[in-house]
Amino acid sequence: MGMIEMKPDDPPVLVGVLPSHIELPCLDGTWRVLLSYRTFEHICTRRENECPEHLALVLSRMSSVLAEPSHVGRLSGEPHKLDLWAWHPDDVAGVLVSLKCLSGETWVNTAFPLGRKTLRKHVSAHRLQLVGVPEGRKVTAAPCSSPGAAAGSKEMGE
Repeated sequence: MGMIEMKPDDPPVLVGVLPSHIELPCLDGTWRVLLSYRTFEHICTRRENECPEHLALVLSRMSSVLAEPSHVGRLSGEPHKLDLWAWHPDDVAGVLVSLKCLSGETWVNTAFPLGRKTLRKHVSAHRLQLVGVPEGRKVTAAPCSSPGAAAGSKEMGE
């Protein structure tokens, strides 16, 4: 999937499918991940105001982050949410996609660029962990050390 585009009257869009070794954010969730126009608009407004290049990065990498995350966790500490992060060597930053489970469906909650320096802070605080899957085991998100922790600053690179 390339750059995600939506119009106000569009129904929710399937933006990706989680790999089977990722534990879903809730028992009744699905591996299929949906994006509503309202969330799309939120992401566009926030990223466009920060930097148009950040918006392009987030919208073009969202599906690949869902398909092949390198890190998983719960930055918010909320059990029905799950955060996935991945970085492509050609990009100025990685992309973090936050998911939530609502009524048995898995939805994008938000998405934003997240630099490696901030990633290391979240890994050190056990809010994100490297996806390393021993054969036959599911990856579970590390519990958040501070339940109200926000995603932190979103600086780029090192």
